[in-house]
Amino acid sequence: MKYHSIYLIPTPGNSLEASTATINTLINTIESQFATATRQSPWTLSHRVFQSTPPKPDPNTASTTSSSASPATGAPSPPSLHHLLTLSPLSPDQTYCYIHTTKPASQPLKTEPQSNAPTPQPQPPSTSTPQKDNGTIVAIPNTSRDAHIAMIGGPMSAIWALRQVIAVPAGLSYTAGPFEILIGELRAAKTGPSHSSAAASPGVIISISTVVGSIGEGEDEGALADSGYAWVGGETGEDEEEEVDLDVAREKIGEFWRRIKVEVGRGQVLEAGMRWERGNGVRNDNEREVEAVVRLWCEILKPRV
Repeated sequence: MKYHSIYLIPTPGNSLEASTATINTLINTIESQFATATRQSPWTLSHRVFQSTPPKPDPNTASTTSSSASPATGAPSPPSLHHLLTLSPLSPDQTYCYIHTTKPASQPLKTEPQSNAPTPQPQPPSTSTPQKDNGTIVAIPNTSRDAHIAMIGGPMSAIWALRQVIAVPAGLSYTAGPFEILIGELRAAKTGPSHSSAAASPGVIISISTVVGSIGEGEDEGALADSGYAWVGGETGEDEEEEVDLDVAREKIGEFWRRIKVEVGRGQVLEAGMRWERGNGVRNDNEREVEAVVRLWCEILKPRV
């Protein structure tokens, strides 16, 4: 399995030129600091988000409580989000539909402070407390994506409103030692009336992943040393080894990010780390990993206003 962390560098004013400058800085930093950095195939992303709309009040109902309110508290129920994510490195032929209820996150996205202090690392969820209400993820073929979007925007438009459309039309990818890096310039499409015709880029996204507990095929300790890292291993039991390996992967990605983010600037970078849940005997590790990656990308890309 792989462990993934994603970093989103917002671009002030949604300036395409500023995002391009950030991309160029990242490229120069990676290629100059990592001797083993090798450019790989381009990648693409398409992310569309719909938000549930509250039901209209029933005029025949005498109660003053909103029909969308929680029966327990009377407070308005939080809206749901319907994501459609197409991510070519994850699957070039599938789109992932992820529906979940918005709520205060138990592990919120971290915001990097405007300082040179070390970046805090994402922490894994407690293994003693099961994750609840993770939503539903369904994969559909890309050939059905447009029809699915048309259905939501047509017959189902009374309950789902389009919030955001983001794409990475031609992202860059690298391998550097045990790391795989995706760099993308986000492009935002218009979802409502706008007087501006200029292309908008809300930011730059960087995904860093590494295989947990092993060195990639064809790599050796010398190659890793050239990247500035020594891979840590140990003789442990299976469960303990899994936890140790996750910690090592998380720490190594954090070290890698700190090396390439220095030249980017001191903006408020959003950071999210993958949540890994133990198997339940129904889904295999690959299915659980795919779902965790889908949730991670949707979390970092979701609307925040």
